Amino acid sequence: MRASSMTESTADATAMHNVSLGNFGKEVGDCTCSLIAPSWIITAEHCAERVLKHEKVDVKINFHGDNPHVERSITHCIRSDGDEDVAICHLTAAVHAFPPVAISPIVYTSGDRDVITIGTKGGLHEVGPKKLSYEKSGAHLYVKKGGGMKAGDSGGPWVIEAGGHHYLVGVLHGSGIAGQPSYIRKFLDNNVNGIIWAKP
Repeated sequence: MRASSMTESTADATAMHNVSLGNFGKEVGDCTCSLIAPSWIITAEHCAERVLKHEKVDVKINFHGDNPHVERSITHCIRSDGDEDVAICHLTAAVHAFPPVAISPIVYTSGDRDVITIGTKGGLHEVGPKKLSYEKSGAHLYVKKGGGMKAGDSGGPWVIEAGGHHYLVGVLHGSGIAGQPSYIRKFLDNNVNGIIWAKP
C-alpha cells in the first residue's frame, strides 16, 4: 500500500549523495553496490559469485562521493536463500566517510510510484524517474527495459524519494528487474547490525 507521506520527483544529483555507492574491482567485473552499514554492502548475487565460491580474488570496493575516495577489500559474502539475486558482503574495515543508505521496510506489491536507478558504469549517473511495476509475491520490482541502465550498473540501488530523502527499495539484477531488500529483511537483520530501516 502506498505510504501516505510519499512523494516522488524527478531525478537530481542529490540521490547519489544520499546513497553511498561503490563499484567492484576488475577481478570480478564491473558492478555497483550500496553501503547499508559501516562494514557491509549490498549488491547482486551474480556480482559476488566468485567471492561466494571462495575463489582467491582480492575484490576492491571503491566508494564515490564528495568525501575523499575510500577503498576497501571484501572478507566474505553471503547470499540470500531465495531467487532475488541479492548478496551482502563484509568489508575489511568499516567505512565512516560515507553514511549508509536507509532501506524502506515496505514490501511493495502495488501502487503508483516512481523509482530512480543509480549506477557507476561510465561514471556516476541516474536513470529515471521510471514507473514501477510489481511482482505479487513482493520478491522483485520491475521497470521498462533500457532507458540508460548499463551492464555495470548491476547490483546498484533503485531508490524512491520522499521528503528530500532517498530510500533503497531494490537491488538491480539487470534488464529492468530488481530484488526487494524488504522482502528478505529477516535475512539482512540476521547478518548485519545497524541497518537503517526507514519508512518513506
